Amino acid sequence: MVLFSAQFGFPFLASTIKRRFRELGYEMKSEPFWSLFNISNFWNEARETNRTYKDAKISQLLYVRTGWWVLVAICFIGLAV
Repeated sequence: MVLFSAQFGFPFLASTIKRRFRELGYEMKSEPFWSLFNISNFWNEARETNRTYKDAKISQLLYVRTGWWVLVAICFIGLAV
């Protein structure tokens, strides 16, 4: 249940990433709101753009999202076994 509710934090995480890119002078094309459903290109655009900018704060935020998915996979495997 906690993992499910934590997913609703994705738009806030995405908004922080978009705000940081704006500070760096890049305007993202994708909207953070749609990051909740993981059907947008937001996360791909953020990852690809950060390869250019190499911003430590954005990298950290992207790792948080990746860590969340790893935790979900571990919990799913734990429940399945």
